[in-house]
Amino acid sequence: MSPLVRFAIAALLAAPSVQAQSDSSIVISNITVIDVESGQRRPGMSVVISGNRIAQIGRLRRSDFAQGARIVDGSGKFLIPGLWDMHVHTAYPGMLNVMSPLYTANGVTAVREMFGTIAAIKSWRDAVTSGALAGPRVVGAGHILDGPKPIWPGSAAAATPADGRRIVDSLKKAGADFIKVYSLLPRDVYLAIADEAKKQHIWFEGHVPEAVDFREASNAGQRTMEHLTGMPIACSSREAEFRAARTGALGDQQAWRRIATEQGPLIRDSYDAKKCADLFALLKKNNSWQVPTLVVNRNMAYLDDPSLGTDARLKYIPKWLSSGWDPKTDFRLKDRTSDQWRGAKKTYDLQLQIVGEMYRAGVPILAGTDVLNPYCLPGFSLHDELEYLVKAGLTRIDALRAATLNPARFFEATDSLGTIAPKKLADLLLLDADPLADIRNTTRISAVLANGRLYDRAAIDKLLTDAEKLAAGSTPPPQ
Repeated sequence: MSPLVRFAIAALLAAPSVQAQSDSSIVISNITVIDVESGQRRPGMSVVISGNRIAQIGRLRRSDFAQGARIVDGSGKFLIPGLWDMHVHTAYPGMLNVMSPLYTANGVTAVREMFGTIAAIKSWRDAVTSGALAGPRVVGAGHILDGPKPIWPGSAAAATPADGRRIVDSLKKAGADFIKVYSLLPRDVYLAIADEAKKQHIWFEGHVPEAVDFREASNAGQRTMEHLTGMPIACSSREAEFRAARTGALGDQQAWRRIATEQGPLIRDSYDAKKCADLFALLKKNNSWQVPTLVVNRNMAYLDDPSLGTDARLKYIPKWLSSGWDPKTDFRLKDRTSDQWRGAKKTYDLQLQIVGEMYRAGVPILAGTDVLNPYCLPGFSLHDELEYLVKAGLTRIDALRAATLNPARFFEATDSLGTIAPKKLADLLLLDADPLADIRNTTRISAVLANGRLYDRAAIDKLLTDAEKLAAGSTPPPQ
């Protein structure tokens, strides 16, 4: 692990917060523990929490419980580790009070923030640690590092290798936990960033840029690849031809998007399973983690479906935000034709196929959603992602691992995270039904423990009620 990430994780695992100390000793009795490492159910267990750590687990008698401990009857219920969402966008001014509690209410006890201001990331982390705000642990990148004409305002723009090295250095000094690379980076700039990140002992993660071969990114040490960006073209028998056309248009985003749209059917038709299998073998060898974010990929393919706008969970999202999810006003989608919408759905079907194939090939997978993209809802959509991972071919236990044990392995923090065991952090999710019988049972939440703080069903309902009120009264943050 890089020293910087080690420092960030150490901060996440710090002493109990003020909030956590309010329930100093909790016992969840007669519970079925889901051991995500072995994949086994362990019925009849009692789990003792002291402060923000698990103190004991086993077939305990009531006389074993500390006097005055708060006892939660777990009869007929199931206990899993708290969930990670490994791709979110929440750390923005005016967003935290509305969005952060939704993670806790859904049992998402930790997140990887992929593009927010470093000041907002620190503010979020401090508010959760102090107990001023319900919310998850946060590992964050800060600004995206993109090419000379970035896609998103607020990105750090790098036109030359020297720019890339300078920005890596400045982001590290500012407190970024890792560097996020993006789609329009020129190849020479990307390689300079990879080299500088290695010298600076900081991980780099994110999109595989259009000008970079997926294999090259893996060999360069990119720790995660998001959204399957670049993977279908890397599996095409016409990859070199398609990539040359895209790279040649990087200076003109309108032309680049037009070319990418035109290539869509050709990429699907030229899918080469053997080439993809060779790529998966390399990703497995290099331990290049994949964050497919199927939920956002599906939403973007089906954004023309009006039923998305009838989701009852939208009451927790400010109208000024959700109103921007209209494809007719999205610069990426407003010119899509009916044929192109049908093509987008076929591409999503291919992405499901690819995820299943890379899973069976042993490529490591992490669960992420891409909150706050269209209909990617804080907390809620992580459960959707687990369902889509199962649909893609993951077993239910491996879908759970993608949001629990795998993030702990990714951060090299299995001593404190990822499973239910003594001395580990008390980030736990109590369910009314077995997630190994149906992955959708992760939504049947009875209680959440976040850093040792117990939120029973009444407390969760209050978080949701308060979030709904905040969303209804929310106004856009100042530009």
